[in-house]
This record gives sequence, C-alpha cells and structure tokens, in this order.
Amino acid sequence: MPREPSFRRNSHSEGSAGRPVDAISALPREDRERFGYGDEDLRARVTNVAFLALMRFEVDRAKSFLQAGLPLVEQLPGRLQIDIELFARGGLKILERIEAIRYRVWQTRPVVTKRQAAVLFVQCVGRALARRLRRH
Repeated sequence: MPREPSFRRNSHSEGSAGRPVDAISALPREDRERFGYGDEDLRARVTNVAFLALMRFEVDRAKSFLQAGLPLVEQLPGRLQIDIELFARGGLKILERIEAIRYRVWQTRPVVTKRQAAVLFVQCVGRALARRLRRH
C-alpha cells in the first residue's frame, strides 16, 4: 500500500512505518480516568491541566521503570548489554525531552537529536567495555 506524501503526514498521528497511532490505546484508560482526561479529549488531543498532570505521572512512572532496569544490564551477555542499556537510556532521554517541552506532546514532538543518540551509543559502548575489563 503506497504511503501518502510526507508533507501530508502528521508526525503526531503516525507510528513506525507510517501506521496510524491509536490515541485511545496510547495512554492507559485507568490513568486517564484517574486524572479526568476523557476519550474525547484524547481523540481531539486536548492539552489541559488534566492532560499535563497525566503526562507528568506517565513520564515519572516510565522513568522509574527504566531506571530500575539499568542495574540488570550488567547481568546480560556481551553485546546485549549495549542494546538494552541503549534502549533504557534512549527512553530516559526522550522522557527528558518530554519534560523539557513541559509535557505538551500534542503541540511539540519530543526529539532526541542524532548527536544526542550518538553520544548515548558511545557512552553505552564505553560502559560495556569498562564492565568487561573489570571482569578480567
């Protein structure tokens, strides 16, 4: 199936490979209800006090999950350490970017630059090499 021209695509409404993101499933219903952010608000991508509080909660929760997983990297074999650490640290970086735009993800897309991604990669490789040297 051909994709529509890039100038017509909305980056906020598409996931990987240009497939539409289902906004309703993007945020847990129980959390949306807790913060008073309804289905209609989500469909319309409304940024209001409830949405900002919800996003702050989701970012904090995701951060805690990613940070809790980082110590487990050392238990993984070889190159997998780099892949998983890069996944976690990349996730933390995008969460940092979401905080930097004050959780207003409907108006501004949070972006990790190529330079930032390269720095993360080099840092993860460096830590993996340091761990390997400590073991030997």
